[in-house]
Amino acid sequence: MRNKAESINGLRVFHGIVNYGTQAGYIAKGLRVIGINARSYTIMDAFNRETDFSFKKRENIFKKIFYYKIWYPLVKTWCIFNFDIFHFYYGTSLWPNQLDLPVIKFFGKKIVHHYLGHDVELYKETIEKYEFSNMDFWADEIKGSKHDIIIKKRLKNELKFSDFQIVCSPHYYQFVPNSTIIHLAIDTSKFEFTPLEYKDYSEEPVVIVHAPTHRGVKGTQFLIEAVERLQNEGYFVELNICEGIPHDILLEEYKKADFSVASLLGGWFGTVGIEAMASGKGVISFLREEYLNHVEEEYKIDLPIVNANRDTIYDVLKHCLLNRNFKEWGKKSRLFVEKHHDMKIVAHQVNKIYETIK
Repeated sequence: MRNKAESINGLRVFHGIVNYGTQAGYIAKGLRVIGINARSYTIMDAFNRETDFSFKKRENIFKKIFYYKIWYPLVKTWCIFNFDIFHFYYGTSLWPNQLDLPVIKFFGKKIVHHYLGHDVELYKETIEKYEFSNMDFWADEIKGSKHDIIIKKRLKNELKFSDFQIVCSPHYYQFVPNSTIIHLAIDTSKFEFTPLEYKDYSEEPVVIVHAPTHRGVKGTQFLIEAVERLQNEGYFVELNICEGIPHDILLEEYKKADFSVASLLGGWFGTVGIEAMASGKGVISFLREEYLNHVEEEYKIDLPIVNANRDTIYDVLKHCLLNRNFKEWGKKSRLFVEKHHDMKIVAHQVNKIYETIK
């Protein structure tokens, strides 16, 4: 019998060093499920996301000296000699200024760069191309210009060492033209499917959950204005904005909701929308037609998200409140995530990439 830690293709794969959206943790975990020896080594963050090894922050001065100057550098050096493929996320690598990339290539190892958002999205190109976007609210012209210079310089350096480049959504494909889109992964087993039971809407309001990481980027104010307008017109609706709360509490808030609104500006959706769907909740988000052209046809057909942007959110919400097909919408949403975003599904797609570069 094959040892569980033994890879079916003999590869040892590093995932890190950031864990935004738990992508390093989930994809490495999914790869292990299908028999690939993958491990995630990531920087600790406030959300305490799932990972195999965490470079934790140290407050004590003596611990700082030991861990930052001795232990963590040793761990990172050990990784260089003990993995065959390095799967880096969000424009990061093991050493500062990506000085490890030529070293990794010198020893004949392979490098995959996996981009997740503002690590590749360019400010000027975005605001000039679209009538509105989340970049309008994320930065001003000065900050945006500095951001673009840094991104272009870093991408140019990474191209010299990358064996493969991935973007997490069609939103970012235009900034990395030779990349492959691999949809965001989640561990669906961690999300309880909670379809709506009978609810008397004459006694209880329709509850909309919205969990912005940044109100400006997600278009929260446009959502608030639309809900307040509906309330003033007599609709029995409640908006639950969840910010700065632990992830397990957010999952409980999903259970209480009828549906969720993800983002009204960016043109796509992220892990918050996927998690809501995994919990059995329908999702509203802005979907640019241009981006839909870059996803596979089956994905596009199955996609249960209702499209709305900052200008149409009032009309879309009103339609949802009048139709109230929340239960069926939630079922379709859960099935969609299981089919297209489960970490095992994503892991198979990622392993096909490894097979082409090993």
